[in-house]
Parts: sequence; C-alpha cells; structure tokens
Amino acid sequence: MISEGDIARIQEQLGRLALDAVRLDLEGFIEAACAVGSPQALAAGLDPAVVASPGEWAELARLLKPFRDGAVERTAAIREELAERAGELAPPEAACPSCGERRVDELTLNEDGSVACATCGRRYHLPGQEVTE
Repeated sequence: MISEGDIARIQEQLGRLALDAVRLDLEGFIEAACAVGSPQALAAGLDPAVVASPGEWAELARLLKPFRDGAVERTAAIREELAERAGELAPPEAACPSCGERRVDELTLNEDGSVACATCGRRYHLPGQEVTE
C-alpha cells in the first residue's frame, strides 16, 4: 500500500521533473545532434560510431519533445493561474518574448531600460522602448 507520504514524495519528484523538462532546449539539441549524426558527417570522415550515437540521441530527444512541450504548457498555465489570483501579472505586451513569463516577480527592469526574465534568462526591451542606434 502506498502511504500519503509516498504520494507526496512522488508528486514532488514529478514536479521537479516537469520543471527540468521545461528548461531543456530540445530543438537546439536535436539540431546539433542531427548535424553530427548526418550522412555529411560520415562523408567528412567521422567515425561511423561517432555519427550513429548523436543520431540515436536526436531520436530520443524527438520522443521526449512532446512530454517537454506538455510540461511547458502545463507549467505556464499553472504559473499564470496562480499569478492572476495574486494579481501580480505584467500586461501581455510586457511578457517575455521567449517563454511568455508575465509574473512581475520574475521580470526585472534594468537600469538600461531592458527587462531580464528570471525564468529563461532572456533580456529584452518593452515594445516601444527598443534601443535604436
């Protein structure tokens, strides 16, 4: 029989797994792995074992991508719902262009007028305040 403590521990571990999945750059990984695992890499003289391994990793990443995308969507929805309840959301036009973060405690306005997103690390300027040189 599974105790309530075991259930809480499993839920906590699944939550951490989902957050870790959100942070994965699978698109970049797939792109890099496909380049190394390509027929062109084989033609360039790379060892066939070196070429096969990234191809296999790229295939695993493709299989993981739907899980990661689902975790990203669910995490964003939960965060937005919690932030809306607390009334701590920036306007939609001020959201991070990379991850869509709108929680004001995760967006830092810098001295140069840029915004730093604590969720994904991107720095950006608010619409209408872009730097022109």
